[in-house]
Amino acid sequence: MNKNEIKLLEILINTKEVIKANELSLLLGVSTKSIRNYVSEINKIKKCIYSTNKGYTVDRELAVDLLHIEYSNDLPETKNERVSYMLMKLLKKSNASSINLQDFCDQLFISYETVKKDFIDVKEKLLDYNIFVRIEKDDIYVEGSEKQKRKMLSSLLCEEFTENVLSIDSISKIFPKINIPELADDIRENTKKHGFFINEYALVNLILELSIGMDRIMNNFIHISRHAPIKHPENSEVNLANELVNIVEKKYNIEYSESEFEEFSNTLISSLTKMDYLKIKMDDLSNLIDEEDMQLVNQLLDNMKAWDYFDLSNEGFIVKFALHIKNLRRRILRKYELKNPLTQNIKMSCPLIFEHAVELSNQIKQFTQSSISDHETAFLALHIGNMIRESNFINEQIKCVLLFPQYYDYSDKLVKSINAEFENEMVISYIVTNDEKIDWSKFDLLISTIPSNDLNCDIPKVQITPFLTRNDKLTISNEIEKINLSRKRDFLKNNLLKITDKNLFFKNKTMTSKKDIIYFICDEMRKNGCVDGSYVDEVLERENESSTAFGKIAIPHSFNMDAKKTNMFVFLSEKPIQWDENQVNIVLLFAVKHNERSIFFNVFDNLVVQLLEPTNLNLVMKSESITDFVDNFVKCLKSE
Repeated sequence: MNKNEIKLLEILINTKEVIKANELSLLLGVSTKSIRNYVSEINKIKKCIYSTNKGYTVDRELAVDLLHIEYSNDLPETKNERVSYMLMKLLKKSNASSINLQDFCDQLFISYETVKKDFIDVKEKLLDYNIFVRIEKDDIYVEGSEKQKRKMLSSLLCEEFTENVLSIDSISKIFPKINIPELADDIRENTKKHGFFINEYALVNLILELSIGMDRIMNNFIHISRHAPIKHPENSEVNLANELVNIVEKKYNIEYSESEFEEFSNTLISSLTKMDYLKIKMDDLSNLIDEEDMQLVNQLLDNMKAWDYFDLSNEGFIVKFALHIKNLRRRILRKYELKNPLTQNIKMSCPLIFEHAVELSNQIKQFTQSSISDHETAFLALHIGNMIRESNFINEQIKCVLLFPQYYDYSDKLVKSINAEFENEMVISYIVTNDEKIDWSKFDLLISTIPSNDLNCDIPKVQITPFLTRNDKLTISNEIEKINLSRKRDFLKNNLLKITDKNLFFKNKTMTSKKDIIYFICDEMRKNGCVDGSYVDEVLERENESSTAFGKIAIPHSFNMDAKKTNMFVFLSEKPIQWDENQVNIVLLFAVKHNERSIFFNVFDNLVVQLLEPTNLNLVMKSESITDFVDNFVKCLKSE
C-alpha cells in the first residue's frame, strides 16, 4: 500500500461515524476519484472497506490486521523511508569506505533516476549534522566527526519509532548482539546501589545512546572529540559511571577510550536523580543545585504564577521540577537531549499544557542561549500536567434543589446517598418539602421524588424514587452530563463571540505559503486595530520555537500577550497548506491582551482537541462566515 492508502485506513479506523468521499479527500488533500482508487486497491488486498449511500465504513478488525502486515514490511516504499534507509547505510561506513548509488537501486528495487532524486534529501539531512558527502563515479563517501554521526544515528532511530514507542524491546531488535534487557538490569541495579534513581524515559534514552556507542566501538569507530565536562560531578556519580563501563567492557570485550568514557558518563550523570528525592525539602535544594540553576528555577516559577488554573503550592512539585531543570541544564551544556516517546501524544491531546511548556522552553532558551527541542519541552509538559487545575467553569459543582415531602428523616438519608454518589459533580444546596416559592435562578437542577410538572420551574429537572436506585443514579448522571455540556457550549460560544469579527474571516484565499499567510493575517489584524506592525515578527519567533500545527489546523500566536485587542483571525482553505511537517486546512491566528489571557487558554485548548476529529473539522470547513464558524464549532461539542 502507498502512504495515502495507509492514511485512509488509519482515518477510517479512528472515525466512529460513516465518512463521505469528499470529507476523506479534504483530509488527504486529494480528489474524490483518488479516494475511490485507494479503496479499490486496499480491497484487492483484503476486503475491509464498505461503501454505502452515506459514505465509507470499515471492518476495524480486518483493517488493523492489514495495517500490522503493512507496518511489518521491511522494504522502504515512500521517499522518506528510502532516505532514512540510505542514511543508515551511509552512517555505518567509515570516512574512507563508500557505497555505490547502483547498490541502492538494487537494494530498494528502484530506478537510478529515483535514487538520484532521493539523494538530494540525503545530502541535505547529512548537512544538518555537519556531515558532508563526496561522490566519485557514483561511489558515495561521507565525511564527518564520529560525534555527529552518532547524534544523527540516535535521531534516525528515534524517528523510526515515532509510531511504535521506543522501548527496551525495540532497541533489542536494532542491536541483536547486545543483551539489552540485561544491560537495563545492570543500570537499574547499580544506580540504586549508588543512591540514585533513573526514570524509565531516561533509562531508555541512556540505553539507546550506550548501545549506539557499544556498536560503534565493536565496529572500530572510535569517539575522539571532547565535550565540556559536567560541572562538579559527585564522586558517587563518577564511581557509578566507572562501574557500568567496567561491566560493559568485560561482558562485550571492548575498551572505552578516555573520550568514550567521558561521553558515556556525561550522558549518565545528566539522567540521574537522587534516590531519596521524596525526602528532599525546599531548604535542601541550595545544597543540591548550584546558584545558576536555582536562579533559572525561580524565574520559571515566577512565570508560572501568572498562569491561570495552576497550583504552585505543592513543595514536592517544586523539588522534582528543580531537579529536572538541573539535569536539563547539564544536557544543554553537552548538547544532548532526552527523546520523549510521548511528545506527539502530549502535543495533540494536551495542547494547552504543551503550550505552557513551550513558554517555559523559550524562557530557558533566553537564559541558556540554547534551543530546547520538542522532546525536552514534552518533559516540561509532564511536570506542568501534574499540577494543573481544571478551569473554574468546568470545576464548578452543579447546585441542586431536592423536592421531598416530609416523612420522618428519609429526606436526610436520601441527601447523604446523593452527596456520596455525586460529591465531585453536584451539591444539594436546598431541600424543600412542598411547592414553596423558590428563586430558581440560583440553582442548576431540581431533583424530585414526586411529579413536578405543575411547578413553575425553568431549570432542568428529574424525578427519582426515594431510594436512589441504580436507574435513579443513571438518570441524575445523564442530566449532570447534559448540564455540563450546555455550560461548556455557552462558555465557549460566549468567549468565541468576544474574540471574533466578521472582518477577520477569510476562506479559500489563494495562498499556500505558511509565511505569506502569517504576514497577510497579521497585516489584516493591524488594519483592524488589534496589533501593531511588529506583531508578525513575534508570531514568527513563536513559530520558530515549535510548530503550532496540530493535525489539520495551525494556531499561530505570540509569546508576548500584549496585543491592543484580543481577537482571533479565521482562515479556511480547502486546498491544504504546507505548515512545517503538516498540511493544514484551518489557520486560527490569535492576538491576546495580557489581562485576557484566560480567554485564549480556554478557547485554544478546546479548539485544538475538537478540530483534531475529522468529522468536526469537516463540519467547520463548511463555514462561509464567522457566524457559521462559531455555530458549527459549538455543534462539535458533545458529551464526553
